[in-house]
Amino acid sequence: MAESGAGRARARWAPVSVVLVVLLGIVGLTACGGGSTDQPGGVDISSGARHVNLVAYATPKPGFDVVIPAFRSTPEGHDIGFSQSYGPSGDQSRKVARRVPADVVNFSVEPDITRLVTEGIVDADWQAQAPNNSTPFGSVVVLVVRKGNP
Repeated sequence: MAESGAGRARARWAPVSVVLVVLLGIVGLTACGGGSTDQPGGVDISSGARHVNLVAYATPKPGFDVVIPAFRSTPEGHDIGFSQSYGPSGDQSRKVARRVPADVVNFSVEPDITRLVTEGIVDADWQAQAPNNSTPFGSVVVLVVRKGNP
């Protein structure tokens, strides 16, 4: 069976079409690439000659988002990069117990540190190594009830 003119033209343009699609994809992916920080003039917290791996529960992230760039802008911190991982405290503790790199951990409850003691990652006397038994905060619970409700 003889090939029609339209079929031959389509066959001729097929390789060109593939090349064009690949080139457009490469250009599109290149355009998506951003800088090392999302803020113009911001401090790139991931680069540095020395590196700190921070694994923490999610609640203090806004504080770290302020403190880390401020530290990076000092002479002591300008050459230190940070990798950060945030999530539920127990999940983060289990990650570190599975040997995810962590130089600094910040968990919400003591049992999450105890897990690391059991795994041999943290010294058993970790609380005695810092003022206030390594407990920088406490929790206060307030219950409000109607008048007359014991």
